[in-house]
Amino acid sequence: MMMEGDEVNFDDQYVYLLENLTKTREEIQRIIRQHDIPAQSYLMEFANSKGKMIRPTLFYLFRQIGNVKITSQDRIAASSIELLHMATLIHDDIIDDSSIRRGVPSVQSKFGKDVAVYAGDYLFTLFFKLLVNEIQDMNLIRLNVETMYQILHGELNQKALRFNLKMDVTSYLNSIYGKTAAIFGLACYEGAYLGKQNESQCELALKIGYHIGIVFQIYDDLHDYGLTDNPINKPVLKDFTEGIYTLPLILAFKGHEKSFLPILRKKEQITSADIQKIISLINRYRGVEMAKKFANGYIEKAKTEAAKIDDLRLTKSIDELFNQMKG
Repeated sequence: MMMEGDEVNFDDQYVYLLENLTKTREEIQRIIRQHDIPAQSYLMEFANSKGKMIRPTLFYLFRQIGNVKITSQDRIAASSIELLHMATLIHDDIIDDSSIRRGVPSVQSKFGKDVAVYAGDYLFTLFFKLLVNEIQDMNLIRLNVETMYQILHGELNQKALRFNLKMDVTSYLNSIYGKTAAIFGLACYEGAYLGKQNESQCELALKIGYHIGIVFQIYDDLHDYGLTDNPINKPVLKDFTEGIYTLPLILAFKGHEKSFLPILRKKEQITSADIQKIISLINRYRGVEMAKKFANGYIEKAKTEAAKIDDLRLTKSIDELFNQMKG
């Protein structure tokens, strides 16, 4: 399995994943087509754009432990997870005033913020309708509601910490647990749960998903500084210029505050020259190296937990996914 840019590609061993992901995209399009709304054509285009589909991929990896046959309910579950993710992306674009998402114009740039808010809310509604009408499992409904709560809490927490010079690793982790890791955990847990794994295995899946989500976010943060060789479809330094201080900066900043503070205190008035100085300081004080080492700790945690499940295809897939994240 290979992840290149913003696509997930598969070798022959993972043809079953490609088939299920294709059917998941088709299912999402079918769900969106059910009702005529002003932004429907865009939502169709968005659903068919080159997103990574990592969350549905994780769902299917855990769902197929023991080679259990995939059902139509499973594809509904995978679709609901991706719809939840799509809704959060639309709302993120409104907050960040982003003009591009997945290589196409964002909803808010194409239709305005009002339509974008309702389009995001609409996808949230479709997400809940699928849970109630199709999944009909209170345990999963509770977990999905809790996940949505964690996502919103994480986003609000991150916005509250903008330009916060006291941002530390604990605060960072608290934000990304909700912002990113929660939905990764949901995908893994839900796959194992619908695959009839026991509660212990499902809890392992949840933990693995959290760990994968944390690693994913750390490398996404490295991309934001332009500090990796694995490009993604997002503007470089966007998070930083908005006052969202992430792990490479947090780790480099500690113990070297006097070097950073004259620049960071400028907040919104920071210049392009200042930004280059910040990147230079992060490199000088080993922020990238320490962030990668921090991520490696969670990679090892995920691998240790995955080994307990005793499914060779799963452990190999997780190894390869991490390799692709690291570029």
